[in-house]
Amino acid sequence: MKCDGLKIIFWIFIFLFILLSSYEIVLRTNSYTIEQEKWLNYFAGGNNADGEYTSLEFSHMEDVKRVMNGVDYIFYICLILVLGVGLYYKKDKKLLINLSYYGGLVSVGGIVLLLLIILVSFNFFFAVFHQIFFPQGNWQFPANSLLIQTFPLDFFTGLSVKIFLLALVLGLVLWGAGYYLRKKIKFR
Repeated sequence: MKCDGLKIIFWIFIFLFILLSSYEIVLRTNSYTIEQEKWLNYFAGGNNADGEYTSLEFSHMEDVKRVMNGVDYIFYICLILVLGVGLYYKKDKKLLINLSYYGGLVSVGGIVLLLLIILVSFNFFFAVFHQIFFPQGNWQFPANSLLIQTFPLDFFTGLSVKIFLLALVLGLVLWGAGYYLRKKIKFR
């Protein structure tokens, strides 16, 4: 298959779509404490979570809400793009199968790389993530703060592993389906 820039961009969008789909699924199906549920409701547009949180903690959670809303927008853009390409090229089965095969392959490779980084040093990954998305620095709190008690590091570790493992499964399914269809139809 000829590898041009548009295909590479599409494979990156497939990777993002799989990763963000996993994020959306895990976020909606995970178990949470009552305090965590209040914050998730707030992020979704509900009332402020009550509690004895400091102004810095509230400020950080405002930033979290902004980032989560941005992630939702990116997810829907990826969804529209992936569906749009699928509908536009629905008659070109060979192209769609190859896009699926290589999109799955790129996704599995990217997710394995991210999983390795997380497994080797979750704290490093967590810090880099926060430095990128919260550059103003309001994301570090004392261990005894209410926000850290509500969302301990184990919460993020567990959520991240679930998201990346689900993304890996989805990437493998896409790659496997593309592989199977390529063999069944016998083309490259």
